[in-house]
Amino acid sequence: RNAFASGVRRGDPVVCRAFALGARIAHRPRAELSRRSTGRDLSARTAPRMVDSPGNPLGVGLGVGDSGNPFLIPVVGPALHELGQVGDVINFFLPFTLAVGVSFALDAGKKKATASHILIDDAKKIIEVKNSIESGELAFDDAARQFSTCPSSKKGGDLGQFKQGSMVPEFDRAVFEALDSDLGSVLGPIRTQFGWHLIKVQARS
Repeated sequence: RNAFASGVRRGDPVVCRAFALGARIAHRPRAELSRRSTGRDLSARTAPRMVDSPGNPLGVGLGVGDSGNPFLIPVVGPALHELGQVGDVINFFLPFTLAVGVSFALDAGKKKATASHILIDDAKKIIEVKNSIESGELAFDDAARQFSTCPSSKKGGDLGQFKQGSMVPEFDRAVFEALDSDLGSVLGPIRTQFGWHLIKVQARS
């Protein structure tokens, strides 16, 4: 609910579209909606409905089709529709709520890692930097500050925590397919579309 309210305040087009359609459905005449969804006039035994105001004061395309038919969830839509205004609002927003829930559940199952990296365009140079780190001549974060072309160099190459699938494929595989025994070691060089990387994975879950 808080996320939806925040989206309305930000003017998010998807959220505003959903809000507009919910508002339009909530103010459609009861008899009109019941005839369109069931072929019968249920207005005598369901809650009364305010008559639509002229035009579209919200100025947003409502996505209900040229016929103006309300959006009804298959199977349960007509039953919710008979509950009146509250049922119509639930009928519209329930699919969005379910979609967000499924997306959150899938996202929550992804692995996470905390890592740092050094990005250099030249293959020869990055091998020299790796040798300096492994010999103890340079610390990884100092090498990142000195040689990395990534903006993360200001933080010693620290990328913070990120989820599996959020990086380019080559980088992602190096981080999440590395052996547990390689955690804390310098991985690479790994080549991506951005250049050559040295990667240090601090933690993974």
